[in-house]
Amino acid sequence: MSNLSPSKNDWNGSYVPKHSAKILLESMDSGNCPLLPDSNGKLIIDPIYNVNTGRVLNGKDLIPAQVTKVQHGYESKFVATKLSIESSKTTVKQGEKGLFYNWQDENGKFHHSSYFFADQTSNPENILDKGNKQLRKDERLVGKTLQIDSVENYLPMYLAACRSGADVTVSKEIAAAFEETFKLICKNELATQGKNKEIQPLNSFIYDADKKSLAVINANWDMGKKINKHQDRKKEQEICL
Repeated sequence: MSNLSPSKNDWNGSYVPKHSAKILLESMDSGNCPLLPDSNGKLIIDPIYNVNTGRVLNGKDLIPAQVTKVQHGYESKFVATKLSIESSKTTVKQGEKGLFYNWQDENGKFHHSSYFFADQTSNPENILDKGNKQLRKDERLVGKTLQIDSVENYLPMYLAACRSGADVTVSKEIAAAFEETFKLICKNELATQGKNKEIQPLNSFIYDADKKSLAVINANWDMGKKINKHQDRKKEQEICL
């Protein structure tokens, strides 16, 4: 059973991953996990942005945010902290619960806070207006489709698509194998006894995938530039002929 009143020590890096593991497992068991293909075998890419920075959330926050959005039927692509909500001249609706996240200060000390979707505020249009003004979309791979070719590359490519505007496809076999692997990681995160130390912690797994996603974007972007350059040269040669 989840600890609904975590101590200060629980908050220092451990409670949030456990909560994320819990909702991820629930979404996979219910068949509504946004990380996995839908009933038509299609992966839906739905980036969620921090209203204050205008950028896509980091993977460790993005994935639970996507799950929360599906679970509660939120429509907004923007989330905000209470401070950002107050500065936008609105408030969190009574009874609404936020999405937990951890952050570290300049001294390496962990703190916790919550994100709220625009839908959870009294005047969501204020959040949407601020978000659209701040929005910084990375569209380097718009129009490109990434093919997930292994379980190891599943999450990096999915996150790369969320960050860059690319589409992504995956076979049923690889998707099923990834789901099995991801469930093991989440279950191990929740284990109170007999935790398998050979299984990577959830936040570490997502963090590594996040770093790899940037490499995926850069590699495909560089390849696209080379292809375009080659095509431009070919056109020049044809004109000369």
